[in-house]
Amino acid sequence: MVMELLRIVWRDYRWPFVAVVLLSLASAGLGIGVIAFINQRLLGTFTDPWRILPEFLGLIALLLVITLTSQLALTTLGHHFVYRLRGS
Repeated sequence: MVMELLRIVWRDYRWPFVAVVLLSLASAGLGIGVIAFINQRLLGTFTDPWRILPEFLGLIALLLVITLTSQLALTTLGHHFVYRLRGS
């Protein structure tokens, strides 16, 4: 049953599915990058906190945008898939 659904998704929604997977991977990678940034830059000693703060806030904002886009794409894909299945 699950394989059949995956086959239908792959056949009918291949490129949106690939886009969702890539966005999810980007979100995960960026989350790991933020954690690494915190470990390397914010937990160590630094002389100028005003130089590091904009970098950190920029990374957090980018993570928020990528994660939101990923979740919206996944939700939209799921709704289109279910709508089409119910219609056929």
